[in-house]
Amino acid sequence: MKPINLSKVHIIIMILIIFGCTKNKEDDKRYLIFGHSYGKCTGKICLEIFKLTPDQLYEDVDDNFFNGNLRFTLLPQTKFDLAAYLLNAYPKELTDELNKSYGCPDCHDQGTIILQYYDGNRLKSFLVDQDKTAIPNYLHGYVDSINETIRLLNL
Repeated sequence: MKPINLSKVHIIIMILIIFGCTKNKEDDKRYLIFGHSYGKCTGKICLEIFKLTPDQLYEDVDDNFFNGNLRFTLLPQTKFDLAAYLLNAYPKELTDELNKSYGCPDCHDQGTIILQYYDGNRLKSFLVDQDKTAIPNYLHGYVDSINETIRLLNL
């Protein structure tokens, strides 16, 4: 049997195929921190924060988000499966926005949605009012999705 003689072109094509099929490293860096908080509330459900990456879900165990202290613990795959869609459903309109608040989050005890999105280059942070009359229409469905996902994660 004769050894296979690969031309330089074949070798280059093979290298392009192998490296062209690897995951985009920027996607691997993306994450979404999401949650909700209620100021006039007692107990664990008053502040719930999660961190979602493309392949894992974590929960903040310290509940000190507003103090800048986050300590996450990995959640099971079944919990990740419930929340995974939120990363790709992140509203495109927010990618061009500056860090800001929408509405008057928790001003009259209606609660706040917390969002932080890292796209691999920039971190964006938002506080979103739970009162839909105070926020843009494009956020309505996402606020509902965040609340429903948190409800399911707590079952």
